[in-house]
Amino acid sequence: MRGLRCRTLTGREAIFRANRFIFCLGAIESSRFFLQPWFDPLPWNRSGLLGKHYQDHIDVNAAKVTPVDTGIFHRYFDNIFSRGYKYHPKLRLSPVVQAERGTLNVAATMNFVSDADEALGRIKTLAKNLLRGHLGDVALSDIASAVGNASLLARQTYRYSVQHRAYNPPDAEIFLRLHCEQLPLGPSRITLSDQKDALGHFRTRLDWKISASELATMRTYIEVAQRSLAGVAHLTPDPALLSDDPAFLTRCDDSNHHMGGMRMSSDPSNGVVDAHLRLHALPNTYICSSAVFPTSGFSNPTHTLLALAVRLAEHLTKEVASAYIPKTTERI
Repeated sequence: MRGLRCRTLTGREAIFRANRFIFCLGAIESSRFFLQPWFDPLPWNRSGLLGKHYQDHIDVNAAKVTPVDTGIFHRYFDNIFSRGYKYHPKLRLSPVVQAERGTLNVAATMNFVSDADEALGRIKTLAKNLLRGHLGDVALSDIASAVGNASLLARQTYRYSVQHRAYNPPDAEIFLRLHCEQLPLGPSRITLSDQKDALGHFRTRLDWKISASELATMRTYIEVAQRSLAGVAHLTPDPALLSDDPAFLTRCDDSNHHMGGMRMSSDPSNGVVDAHLRLHALPNTYICSSAVFPTSGFSNPTHTLLALAVRLAEHLTKEVASAYIPKTTERI
């Protein structure tokens, strides 16, 4: 690539020329951009994998939780606040069990659902605005809500300020909420629709699917968790998950953790970018995006993407520096 023509929504155009180009787009936008039919065939899609194997993390309340001892349960699973950070306890299926049972990566958190959630949320917002001095963002309705829920405010304040834990009301329903990896070579994919945006680019069509592998992983997790948490809580699995009822799929959410579509591989026939995030077939073009993830794990992808960005910066720095090191010939 020698230049890139760009146009704003107001019609202004410019051509940018450089020795190297780095595309830092979201996962879906990365695939969308490089799927545009500028060439036929697309030189960077010789593998035919561009847009394929899209992944997100599946979030779903998979079991009802009944604590055996409420005090012990909340000591284990209420969020922890320490030195300005919030820690959210998670239970991960161990690598040993994953290998034995042939599952994907999966973990879970305790999801507390209460009629007081709305009031607690308004109290939290009010407290944050007051502590940060954002008095203009304080609404009279928020103050009235705090006054009307004074006892709730007192319990929440004590739990946070003295015990450094989150407050979950006694009437809260508790669910085991799973966070499941998707099959890295699964059926989900990104394609282009027949509609165009204001710049004349085809819009995205996203086909996100949950496969049998992911459902099997979630069932295995529930089975293991029932045994592991037996002394702490009783788990009542969602019957639709155990019976493979399609209704379970309607209760599954994505995590907005968009990944895949331009998977990394040293072999051009098995991916879209190489180990240095360089686009196959374009030696000076790089993709710094979660689109390059060949696998997704179960947890938030941001730190992995940041690590890839740092690694790419270091690689390009060395590459540029080596190009300017004068070559000398020594006589022996």
